[in-house]
Amino acid sequence: MSYCYQKEKNGQYKDRHEQEDVVKYRQEVFLPLVEKLERRMYLHECEGKIIQEPALTPGKVPLYEWKHDESTFYANDCHCTRWVHKSESPTPIHKGEGASIRVADFVSPEFGWCHSSDGNCSTRVLFKAGKNRDGYFTAEDVQAQTHLMLDIFEEQFPNSSTIAVLSFDNAPSHQHRSQDALSAHKMPKNTPKKPKNWFPSGEVKM
Repeated sequence: MSYCYQKEKNGQYKDRHEQEDVVKYRQEVFLPLVEKLERRMYLHECEGKIIQEPALTPGKVPLYEWKHDESTFYANDCHCTRWVHKSESPTPIHKGEGASIRVADFVSPEFGWCHSSDGNCSTRVLFKAGKNRDGYFTAEDVQAQTHLMLDIFEEQFPNSSTIAVLSFDNAPSHQHRSQDALSAHKMPKNTPKKPKNWFPSGEVKM
């Protein structure tokens, strides 16, 4: 009857992807910008073969894209589906995913992982996420890693001989308010006692 008992496959996430403002930005701002930048880049197919070389006008230098990659690995990572012989018996396994480690780095199709010419300096960060571990990878951590990447890039390509294009995904940790921005997280849960919530004139503090 063409039915197979298996885990249901997940479709593409649709959270806000088709909102009018999101579609407008993607079609009228993001995609035209990417197309413009790609004209000055090397483009590769899946196997790494170059399928387009930069189209440079006089005075222009090539662009090289560096993607910011973050991956989380768990101690108990394993395949859940495999070929099992009928003679095999169940094997005890660890419960849960186990301890995690996050790896964050910059990578380029042309140059690989970002590191200095002598190999002594790298942008790779190993981070044990968790409240009682290394904390969480914040926007400040991403900024520090980005500054290091730019220092390494400028050391390898001095005098503006080429330009790096840095690509980040839209993760919450890549977004950051200014230090003096209003935030609901910093607001008191309950109304403070007098006189902390009143001005001398008797007006309520805002």
